[in-house]
Amino acid sequence: MIAPNLKIKTKLPLFVAILSVLPILLLSFIIMEVNTTSAMKNYQMIISNQAESSAKYISDFYNTQKNALIYSSNLSVYKKYLHSLNGTDSAINSSLFNDIIKLQQTAISTDNRINNIFLTDVNGKIVACPDKTKLGISLEHSKAYKDAKEKRMDTFQIIDENDKKEILIAYPVIDDDGSVIGSIFRLISIDEIDKHVNSSKIGSNGYIYILDQNYNVLSCNSNINITPFLESEQSKKIFKNIKKDALSYKSYFFEYNLEDTKTLASYHLISGCSWIVVVAIPHS
Repeated sequence: MIAPNLKIKTKLPLFVAILSVLPILLLSFIIMEVNTTSAMKNYQMIISNQAESSAKYISDFYNTQKNALIYSSNLSVYKKYLHSLNGTDSAINSSLFNDIIKLQQTAISTDNRINNIFLTDVNGKIVACPDKTKLGISLEHSKAYKDAKEKRMDTFQIIDENDKKEILIAYPVIDDDGSVIGSIFRLISIDEIDKHVNSSKIGSNGYIYILDQNYNVLSCNSNINITPFLESEQSKKIFKNIKKDALSYKSYFFEYNLEDTKTLASYHLISGCSWIVVVAIPHS
């Protein structure tokens, strides 16, 4: 009878030791969870703020060009010139043509983002441009022309000119009776967008990339290969409802694995066009 009692007594100190350690372990676990939660909230704040800031910057960049096109399309000289063509490709020697070229050259010289300006007739043929070698070229098959002809406000197209991405935006010239009689195009450099993206710092190892309307990378400030993620089923699920949310222009969070690293990201829709800013930050 004595031996069992002795065994119980010898086990008591171990039991007491376990009880004394449990609160410490529990406290450590709570602290770890709090730190993890705090870190995640901090990451979310960093990437969300950057996504929203970049989206506003690019929206302003795009809308500045679009508003300039809208203003130009209402100038009477464009309407008069288009009416004067009478089916010809251009009227190079006319005073109206020279007035338009001066307007186009002034716009290009005062805004280094503009690479070129075209005026097309109702059929999409270029009828006025500072570069006379472009006269007569048809843009009728371009998305920008088709959208402008349908009077869509936010019309643009990403094109590769000599392996360099540029933005082609267009706005219709609308006659007094409401019919489309031509379109004005601007070919815009994205160097300024690249500078903004490359100057953006997201923590110590975060990065930012801009996706066009087809989810192709327009600009990125990292050498990391994000193509595998963009081509994955996960990204398709993430982005499939973007157009449904297009009117809210809010930030959203998601996680993905890239190069065996868990990554937290936020995407923000850009007002005025169908581009998306994605800001990502790897975390353990």
